[in-house]
Amino acid sequence: MCPFRCFLPTFLAMRADRLRTIISYDRICVMDQGTIAEFDTPSALFLREDGIFRGMCDRSSITLEDIRLAVKEREYRDHRL
Repeated sequence: MCPFRCFLPTFLAMRADRLRTIISYDRICVMDQGTIAEFDTPSALFLREDGIFRGMCDRSSITLEDIRLAVKEREYRDHRL
């Protein structure tokens, strides 16, 4: 078994009720009526002003700065492990 298995690529499927739960993830897949509507980094999805993810963020008062801060916090936690 690889001693560095925690560094291997991982796929995590999650249904999130709260966007703040997932804004630090590497990639987000937004589904719409059973099909993939958007797939990219949280920051890239946020920058699509007419996108589904952006609309959800706007309704949840999530800013691009919130996303960037969440990513930095995750990276800090990951490096400490």
